[in-house]
Amino acid sequence: MRTYTLHIPPDAGSPEIALERARLVPEGFCRGAFFFGFLWFWVKGFFLAGCLALLGFIALCIVLGFTGVVPGAWLTLILAYHILLALEADTLMRWTHARRGLREVMTVAAKDFDEAERTAFHTWVAEGVRERTEPEVSLPATTASEPLPMPSEASNGGEATS
Repeated sequence: MRTYTLHIPPDAGSPEIALERARLVPEGFCRGAFFFGFLWFWVKGFFLAGCLALLGFIALCIVLGFTGVVPGAWLTLILAYHILLALEADTLMRWTHARRGLREVMTVAAKDFDEAERTAFHTWVAEGVRERTEPEVSLPATTASEPLPMPSEASNGGEATS
């Protein structure tokens, strides 16, 4: 099972329009980002993320060039950079969607993309997820009628020592 996050534009109006413009982001290792690096981001339309990936690659090459690292270590470090890029591709996609104004509304676990899409959209329409704008957070009420005792006061029954 793979996990996907559903991102919805806030100004879509009707649920049909929202679902037309919705985006599902797969979580986990991204093979496209691993093999093609920054080019994969550009092809998918994540231009700023692609530029950041390219700048990271250039910075890595400059640092490796100035430090005099042997070619075997070059290959290992560039491979490690591509693994990191593939592991963080979903985070960069979610960041780009948030920057474009799409909000993450739910997480779906499914076998493939089509099943995730069906499940997310069915849940969105059937359970009224579109009405939720932010997760509910309940904080405990802090209405203290008297100040809390200091640690030295608590150890001797609340009486002050002099």
